[in-house]
Amino acid sequence: MPRTAILAAGYRPGARTGVFAGGWGFAAEAFQPQAIAAPPDRLEILARRVLAGRLEIRSLTHAVIALTTLGDRPAGEYLQDMLWNAFQVPVFEQIRGPRRECVAWECEAHAGLHLRHRHYVQNGSLLLECAGEWLPAGIEAQVDTERCPCGHSAPRLVVPAGQRKALLPDAMLLT
Repeated sequence: MPRTAILAAGYRPGARTGVFAGGWGFAAEAFQPQAIAAPPDRLEILARRVLAGRLEIRSLTHAVIALTTLGDRPAGEYLQDMLWNAFQVPVFEQIRGPRRECVAWECEAHAGLHLRHRHYVQNGSLLLECAGEWLPAGIEAQVDTERCPCGHSAPRLVVPAGQRKALLPDAMLLT
């Protein structure tokens, strides 16, 4: 398991996981993470700094993980492409519930997000069970029940390709 820096509050550190709620700084750099996990807006700021030549994260060798909160829109291809260009490591997304629990996760096949909990569609809206509550996913997506190309049999949350491309930021974040 790679050494992972989580740049967000509310997570527990572990043997190979450091939590840096204040974002990227001296402590996170000294941790020398091989992977970084953070909310999409924080990752965008880091990527812009790297692309502008104002930051280099030499220890990053494994992955960048966008931690999207349930109800927020997914990172989209625009941000995923930016993250790839900045960091040159695979980019994954996870949807996290109100208690930071993983509700859905993206695998190496990048064919949707595997759902960890029960789900159903009501009036065209996807609802996910999270800690005993039914919460809206907050995005228009389809659920694919076919086995994923990675071999996992969990249903997948699939955002149609046209929608993923359309998910551009509302405003550009300045660093």
